[in-house]
Amino acid sequence: NAQAAHGVPGLGVGGGGAQNAEAAAKEQQRRAEAEEQRRVMLKSILTPEASERLANVRVVKPQRAQQVEMTILQMYQQGRLGGRVSEDALKQLLDQYSQSERPTKVTIARRKGFDSDEDEDDGW
Repeated sequence: NAQAAHGVPGLGVGGGGAQNAEAAAKEQQRRAEAEEQRRVMLKSILTPEASERLANVRVVKPQRAQQVEMTILQMYQQGRLGGRVSEDALKQLLDQYSQSERPTKVTIARRKGFDSDEDEDDGW
């Protein structure tokens, strides 16, 4: 069958395309639902000020914001939070992550015997 060789959906080769697309759509929907659930939980855990600060951190350092969110959610699930998380408590968490992060060190090594002004003395 010539149509089967060309991957016409439903016939022989390539017939699973619709199933893969459906599975991908379900996976994306599941991720969206999980993200929405996480967002709702954080909104109920954080004070409005803390939520705003976390949103600002997310703009600058998305990975750090995600780490802090995961930590807050874990603490909530373990019952280690005594009420809502204030902006000050969020600052403390952010400070803990900042201190644990190794500072970036930049070293500039200059080459000896190299002078960028050498070619200016050529008498042109």
